Amino acid sequence: MNSRQLDDLLALLDAKSLTEAAAHRHVTQPAFSRRVRAIEQTLGFEIIDRSKRPGELKPFVTERHGDIRTLALALSRLTEDLKSASSSDRLLTISAVHAISVSELPRAIRKIEQTLPFTTVRLRSGNLDACYAMLMTGQAAIMICYETERRKTRSDEELVERIVLKQERLVPAISQGRAQEIRSRLRQNRDVPLVTYPQDAFLAKVLADMPSDHGARFSLRAISSLSPAILEMALCGLGVGWVTESQAAHLFETGQLSLLADILPSAEMQMVMLRARSSRSPFLEAGWEVLKTSLGS
Repeated sequence: MNSRQLDDLLALLDAKSLTEAAAHRHVTQPAFSRRVRAIEQTLGFEIIDRSKRPGELKPFVTERHGDIRTLALALSRLTEDLKSASSSDRLLTISAVHAISVSELPRAIRKIEQTLPFTTVRLRSGNLDACYAMLMTGQAAIMICYETERRKTRSDEELVERIVLKQERLVPAISQGRAQEIRSRLRQNRDVPLVTYPQDAFLAKVLADMPSDHGARFSLRAISSLSPAILEMALCGLGVGWVTESQAAHLFETGQLSLLADILPSAEMQMVMLRARSSRSPFLEAGWEVLKTSLGS
């Protein structure tokens, strides 16, 4: 399937009817129906149940809505990257989880600029699975993420090189203005407001692995997959949030954020960097070494 066909299929999945999907794709319904037939011919099977009026997508297609959207996005990004690469052989694309993109990589990219003149860095942020997908599909040359002893990146050692850059901690924090109140609530076993990550996020799984014998009772206030958002919500006092120590270091130092690691659990993590073993150009090797030096402890 080509990118247009994937976009047509997404329009079908998002719309309530063929007519609505055709309007979204700015074509007439007969023309769109011919395009759907072309998709079926490419796949070798029907995706529309035409025994129903109006016709509907078959369940096995709708069940893979998320996978189809991910594939379409990946193909679009890959096309964009190939176009960029064709105009420059000094493009370094890095995929990194949000916390590292915000707290660590700006300084590292500055070091790349100083060390490797005329280099363009493309930084792509996402969750762990998205970052790894970008690495394995060639949309990123280097991936940087967190791991714990229990939760390692599932990578094939024959295909991917992995190094540990430094140690990191996931720690509980709250705004200085609410710190005394929160500590009092914890001592009195009263509900404590919480801002946290969705269950399928890597950092949520790290939190789930922590000891649960602290006795705290939490009242959920907000959920976000973005660690910078969790940090800002903790900073404004919305609730206790677990953030990376590096990400919040300047806020702890200035007293704007209060560390609660003495009364709530924290987690040891590692920052790791990965690359495909097939990526061995002198330019990528130089970029790898600069990142290893600037991000390593």
